[in-house]
Amino acid sequence: MSYIVVIEWDGDKPPNTYYNRLRKMGLIVRGKDPQKEMSPLQRRAMKEGAVIAQEGAIITASRSLAREVAALASEEGARSVQISEGDPVDYFMDAADVQVMNRVEAIYGRRGRPSGEKTKWVVTCMEEGKTYPAENEEYAVINCPYCRGLVTRSRQGEPDIWKFPDSGDVFDGWMRHRFTHGEFEVPEEGGNEPPAKVIITHKLEAATVEIMRNSARFQEQISKLPRNTAAKICDTVLCARLHSPLEVRKDRRLRACIYLFERGVNPADVSMIEKANEVDILEAGAIIGSQQAAQLWLSVNGG
Repeated sequence: MSYIVVIEWDGDKPPNTYYNRLRKMGLIVRGKDPQKEMSPLQRRAMKEGAVIAQEGAIITASRSLAREVAALASEEGARSVQISEGDPVDYFMDAADVQVMNRVEAIYGRRGRPSGEKTKWVVTCMEEGKTYPAENEEYAVINCPYCRGLVTRSRQGEPDIWKFPDSGDVFDGWMRHRFTHGEFEVPEEGGNEPPAKVIITHKLEAATVEIMRNSARFQEQISKLPRNTAAKICDTVLCARLHSPLEVRKDRRLRACIYLFERGVNPADVSMIEKANEVDILEAGAIIGSQQAAQLWLSVNGG
């Protein structure tokens, strides 16, 4: 586990006393004798447990050292200082990144002058599993209106208004409610019930929905939840499977399992490994958080 200190000087230059203190504590701000085969972070990590530092980001294996650096920056006039835990990893562009970049470039890279005229859009954020109304010019909305994420889909028009079915199988009701356009979208609640049958035209979503349908444990779990809660869990499980990175899903599942084990749950009753052809309620943790997912697991398993 590493500690990351994020420092914002707000345009000011940090004073020399700040750098002098860093050097006296053995913190390397600039790598010496650059070697092309080594990354900047590797060059600055001169020994085990060393801090890797720049003006605005400092990474250390020691909690007390991170807090000392944060205190020093605060005393020297930094406008904002924050500490978080995590392990930085090298970035490599994957296929999902390429798709997002191509989509952004296709819309923003060739548009002309803004017309000033607004068009109503419906934007579904696939990182949150939620749908929002938005206004924009005629070009498609790129960002989620709430989290500003780029993993979205949008269509012109007004949000649908459908009443979630009061009876019948909750999973079938969720499918009818969310896929009236053939792709996942969360309508506003009200009005009439949605059509009795829908066809999912998005191939990856159709395949994931089928896995969800055939997961007996998951179906049993959502049947014990209030219908609207069960629908939201289906939203998050679908979006987590399709759009949350595998490492995030693994981390949130592990944290949820630890939460359950600390409360006396038998490890044999919980899968710590994500299965390719099966889902469970803990997968929602990638979006709603591991603790909330674990608490839902307890609520439907007599915990």
